[in-house]
Amino acid sequence: MATDALPIGNLGVRTKAGERTQLENAIDGRPHVQRALDSALRSARGWRRFFYSLTLFLCTIIVVLSFVVLRSTAQSRLIPYVVQTDGQGRILNTEILKDRAVEENFTSEKTKKAEIKKWVEDWRTVVHKDVWAQKALATHVLNMVASSSEASASLVAWYKANDPVEKGEKFHVEATVKNVVAQSPMTYEVYWEEREINAVDESGTVSRWRNTITITVNPPRNVYDVEKNPYGLYVVSVSEPQKEAMTEAPTEQQVKPAPVPAPIPVPVVPETPKVEDDQ
Repeated sequence: MATDALPIGNLGVRTKAGERTQLENAIDGRPHVQRALDSALRSARGWRRFFYSLTLFLCTIIVVLSFVVLRSTAQSRLIPYVVQTDGQGRILNTEILKDRAVEENFTSEKTKKAEIKKWVEDWRTVVHKDVWAQKALATHVLNMVASSSEASASLVAWYKANDPVEKGEKFHVEATVKNVVAQSPMTYEVYWEEREINAVDESGTVSRWRNTITITVNPPRNVYDVEKNPYGLYVVSVSEPQKEAMTEAPTEQQVKPAPVPAPIPVPVVPETPKVEDDQ
């Protein structure tokens, strides 16, 4: 006997008695589908958090590496070293200053005092009838003077008033720094001695001087700076040199002769009497 289809609202139509419609099956299976969808969503959120964390980690590494690269490029690439030479300019030994950081070598106390000593000696030295040597000394002096500084103006005025080339026609002046005393980290009091020899009559005088020098440190950034001023020490202020007690070169009469040692008495050996043989 044929069974008529029983309509059940809008939920579907049963074709046979006891059978379930596709809609009813879909409704009954929705919790399983929902659980599957929830699991897929949770998995997607987990992967999304992983990719976010990975991206943040990579960005942090890039920022750190960029900071390291910028810091390393800002530092000086110079490696200071010491060269030991003999009186004829031949190299005897070399040593790299590797016990301390590169920045410390530019501002070390020994480096500053050595450069100030060399600068003062080149400034005050006058070479007799050697224009090129005098020009080399003046170039070194001016290369260590900060531009547009008080020292720059005073040095230019000093060279105009005391032309070393003109003075070198008749005199030779040898300046020797005796001591460099630190007054502050960048200010030093310098004591030096000048031996002036008259090339005409070969007479000489000795004078002692002192003044105060203020410097600043600006490490070189390119090849030109290295050739001009390797250590980056620049003089920004120079006080007027003060002459101390000036003495003339000692004459022969002023030099006390060395005491002559007393002669050592020679012991007299008595002669041995001759014994004649009886014949």
